[in-house]
Amino acid sequence: PPNKKFLTIKINFIIFILYLKTNKLKNHLDLLTDRFENIFKKHDAIMLLIEPKSGKIIDVNKSALNFYGFTYEEFLNKYIHEINTLSSEDLKKKREEANALKTNRFEFPHKLKDGTIKIVEVHSTPIDTENGTVLFSIIKDITEQKRLQKEVLTQKNEFESIFNYSQDGIVITDLETKFLNFNKAFLNMTGFSKKELLTKTYKQLTALEDKHKYEKVINEAIKNGHCKNYKKDSIVNDGKRITMSISISLLPDKQRLLFTIKDMTAFKIIEQQTRLASMGEMLGNIAHQWRQPLSVITSSASSMKLKSELCILQNDDINQGVDDIIKQAVYLSDTIDNFKNFLKGEKNNVSLFIKDIIQDTLCLTKASLDSAYIDLSVNIQDNIKIYANKNELIEAFINIINNSIDVLKTKKEEDRFLFINTKKIDNKKLEIKILDSGGGIALPLIDKIFEPYFTTKHQSQGTGLGLSMVDKIIRQRHKAIITVSNKEFEHNNKNFKGACIKIVFDIK
Repeated sequence: PPNKKFLTIKINFIIFILYLKTNKLKNHLDLLTDRFENIFKKHDAIMLLIEPKSGKIIDVNKSALNFYGFTYEEFLNKYIHEINTLSSEDLKKKREEANALKTNRFEFPHKLKDGTIKIVEVHSTPIDTENGTVLFSIIKDITEQKRLQKEVLTQKNEFESIFNYSQDGIVITDLETKFLNFNKAFLNMTGFSKKELLTKTYKQLTALEDKHKYEKVINEAIKNGHCKNYKKDSIVNDGKRITMSISISLLPDKQRLLFTIKDMTAFKIIEQQTRLASMGEMLGNIAHQWRQPLSVITSSASSMKLKSELCILQNDDINQGVDDIIKQAVYLSDTIDNFKNFLKGEKNNVSLFIKDIIQDTLCLTKASLDSAYIDLSVNIQDNIKIYANKNELIEAFINIINNSIDVLKTKKEEDRFLFINTKKIDNKKLEIKILDSGGGIALPLIDKIFEPYFTTKHQSQGTGLGLSMVDKIIRQRHKAIITVSNKEFEHNNKNFKGACIKIVFDIK
């Protein structure tokens, strides 16, 4: 029948199509197999074929040979557990974790032929072959990556420790200085709660007179990436005013600022007390310096009065007496001007001759040196100009000289010497040496004399801030170098030992 014939043709057609498809699929599978073998052998990735149940390695590519260091024959005699250094218990835990996470990615410590342990990332998947199912593993060396991760984690933990336990305030803000994060030390400084600070900006805490300078410093930090040792007064909780020393850094994302903050309020008070003590010493110097001129004025006036009463006063006597009085009055006036100029506390740096700075210093210390019977020798080989703050340098030099005076007072009068020398170095620097004959500084202490609150004097005689102030003025304010050493020398055919303070300025 026609329908039966048609059905037969249709069945034969289907069989023919299936035959074509089967051959095409076989060719396609052959092509895929060839491609897989080509990739396996030549790819840069490390690849292994492993028998799933026994763990025996049944094939490896060239990259695996290069990485592990084994020959092909050595590899085919190994099992994967001989390379993986984890215990069977740890391997089981790894598999359980992977199953729970539904991942075929593992991290294992693998041992190379030379004994080196490498951390590797393994991606494994089962594939079917003519000989059954095998485990196809792609391996990536992540040893360096893990080392870097560990280093980053260590640094993160260190930063968090510093952030949380630092005695200095640490603050992170956006570029508008809105508070994003801060540590406990900063909270304690300000007295605000965390909730209160997160609604504020750093600018809001800045004293009114410092706001313009504050904005300038922030812009400088954003532009240059940092700003160091900026001082400002902050108005904190309950209207309390504290002085802060701040360093600012622009973070790598260039969207945030990192502030490190020291509360300088207590130090500033002690600094002011130290300065007042220095002024007290200088007032004593002025009193010493005024005694002789006042004595001359009194003597001249008394002499003229006595001669007048005895009717023997001559015009020459009057002229001589008046000249002496005027001369001494000018000297007294100059002394007042020197002291007044020092008290002004000018903050600007200008171009100054070093000779003028040293002479003004000696005007303020001459009386103390004379009353202690100290033989002063000044040798200014090169009178160079430096860019400096005159009053600050005078304060620094006075502190150095006063320390030498205190030591020299304990020596015999004939052994009290102080030398001040200046000279140019390499046409780029000016060196100032201040050397005394006081016997030097004990070696265990010599490296500490510029530290705050360090003093060899009795507590009633000093705060220990004198030389610390010197260090701050020289290093921070003038970007110069200051060092101290003990020096042996000969003077007047006699050997001495003393402290030598050397200061080196850049010549502008």
